Amino acid sequence: MDPPTDPPTDPHDEWQDVTQVELALPTHHAPLNSSLLASAPPVLPRETPLITPNRWVDHFRSSMTDPPNVDDLLLTRRQRTLSRLMPCMKTSPSPMYKSHLQVAVHMAQSKRQAAFNNDDPTHFQTLQTIYKQLTGDLVDCPRFGSHWEEIGFQGNDPATDLRGVGCLGLLQPLAMLMNPEMYALIRKIHALSRDERQDFPFMVLSINITRIAFDALRKQTIKKYILRDVDQFFDRFNYYFASLLFHFFHVWRTEQKTIKDSGYVLKDLEQLSLKKSDFLLERLEQHLTTYSKSDIQKAKANMDRRTGIATR
Repeated sequence: MDPPTDPPTDPHDEWQDVTQVELALPTHHAPLNSSLLASAPPVLPRETPLITPNRWVDHFRSSMTDPPNVDDLLLTRRQRTLSRLMPCMKTSPSPMYKSHLQVAVHMAQSKRQAAFNNDDPTHFQTLQTIYKQLTGDLVDCPRFGSHWEEIGFQGNDPATDLRGVGCLGLLQPLAMLMNPEMYALIRKIHALSRDERQDFPFMVLSINITRIAFDALRKQTIKKYILRDVDQFFDRFNYYFASLLFHFFHVWRTEQKTIKDSGYVLKDLEQLSLKKSDFLLERLEQHLTTYSKSDIQKAKANMDRRTGIATR
């Protein structure tokens, strides 16, 4: 990928890039990109190892040559005011928190170096992992094609849907799919997305919920929660995403919502995320206790076998 040529931007501008993707079902399959397909050599079916969320994060951490400016996102407005008026009261943010936050912002910068990179095999491996874990397929699928609509992308190229939250939009569903305790839940949500009456584009929804989680991070709604164990920044951030996705699933299923209700449900979820994060986290924790230990162990054994390492 060519190096970024954009001039330095204010950190607030980066957050403005995080926009909502319209939640709509495709009415027809988009035509395949013939030039890309023509240049691609035939590929025999194979099973690429699954990728773990930690490896996906580390991949971006190691490639972050120009860390984004997150100083304005580390302190509350009140803390910044006190720092200006009384320098002796200046609050020093956690260096670990700042480091992790820079990686999260870097991953979300879809218009810059964190955009999906077709020349980087780790990017496609991440897409493959999400597709195979959601569908149950074992062999790799093509980079382009209508099969991506099966998991709720809007067309033949998933990268076009990542424009709102960049590659952070792949990390959060990946984290659930590679967590044995959450695997059954996210498969249930995906199954509902394929329901004849209550269907919705799963990955487009997931990207929108990443946007909501990211906004809560920006507004420091979940900062105290993450700081309880800052070494596990991404585990905790991804768990918060899972709590949002579970709440959407619960409302959608129990209230018999359909695609015409999606805007209202997402708006309500966005408001809830800024006011009742503890409620959302506790509700998910309670739900996860309903899954049997044997199913969790089976999921873990399968993930360990297919990644070659212990997932948890």
